[in-house]
Amino acid sequence: MGAKELLQYYKEHVMPAEEAVKLVQSGDMILDGHGHGRSEVLMAALCERYDKYQDFKGVRDTTGYNLGASPQCDPKYDGIINHV
Repeated sequence: MGAKELLQYYKEHVMPAEEAVKLVQSGDMILDGHGHGRSEVLMAALCERYDKYQDFKGVRDTTGYNLGASPQCDPKYDGIINHV
């Protein structure tokens, strides 16, 4: 796949975080990067929907080196958002 095709694929699949997290299912693993590459928007959107994931044991993020907000570290998400 060339650069033009990759750009087209990206444009067809990009969506707001609030829409993207609706695709997440229990048991899914979320690797959202770390440091400068970490998306605060994605994890915040997941946290907004945590009540939809009461049995959600598989969401993980790499929180070893965060440079911004980390709402997923709130104790109310224990057992729902697991960190690796």
